[in-house]
Amino acid sequence: MHTELGPVGPTDDTLISAGVDWITAVALEEVSSLKLSLLASTLMRHQVEIGNLKRAWGMAGFTGFAAGQVQFGMRGDETILRLSSGTAEMHWKQLYRESDRVTRIDVQATLRTKLEPRDVIQTHWDEARIDSGKHKRGPSVSLVTSNDGSDTCYLGKRSSCIFGRIYNKGIESKLAEYKRCVRYEVEYKGKASILLARRLAQASSSRSLAVEYIHSFLLTRGVVSPFSSSALHQLIVSRTRTDTLRRLEWLRKQARGSANVIVTQGMGAELLKALGLEIDDRGELRVSGGPTSN
Repeated sequence: MHTELGPVGPTDDTLISAGVDWITAVALEEVSSLKLSLLASTLMRHQVEIGNLKRAWGMAGFTGFAAGQVQFGMRGDETILRLSSGTAEMHWKQLYRESDRVTRIDVQATLRTKLEPRDVIQTHWDEARIDSGKHKRGPSVSLVTSNDGSDTCYLGKRSSCIFGRIYNKGIESKLAEYKRCVRYEVEYKGKASILLARRLAQASSSRSLAVEYIHSFLLTRGVVSPFSSSALHQLIVSRTRTDTLRRLEWLRKQARGSANVIVTQGMGAELLKALGLEIDDRGELRVSGGPTSN
């Protein structure tokens, strides 16, 4: 028997990350296909540089290559590019702009809980199961458990246009940074993905909007959401410094290899110019055209 929990409030938990976790987009025109091909080439090269293997890949008639968090393929005149995890978080907006249509987009919010993740997940399963039972042909709810603690609550069917899951991110990722973390993900496909991608791209804070969508989805399934509307702004603002550190970590992993090659070839100045940086008269690094420190 698991412990019965009350609402998992934001005052009890810490938002670790939130935003786009997966995006699939296609190009149907020659120009957009070229843009997706160039983007895929750049991102796949970074994946290989950080140790991922490039391999043949295909699905639904598309054939191409995959490396780490990037999958790319072509089918006749169509081009497809799929990004996941940190690569999706960093580059989803560029893919959205340069593609012709988004066919799937996932948003996630990850909380470090003071409670045991297994108890949180099973309590959410109870909430969704009870709510589903109140309706004729209520939405599908399932719970998959394991002796290693890698429990997952599924909300809906995978074939649905909107599908949710709640799981132990620490066990799934095997990363210390996600210890005691519960991840909430909602997957949107078809017309739902097109609408969400457009709204995220237009939002002043795509991360905040992603959390709001997750919050709303959980409520429709009878799950007591850990993301209260009144706390969303405070949760997102508190992420600013962490976001900067995450960007630095991404640069270290993704761009360091390419930067080393460019510098060893004597093109350090060109590298700075490409990044929009320069060395001022005092020998300090600054944004090109930015104000000089007094």
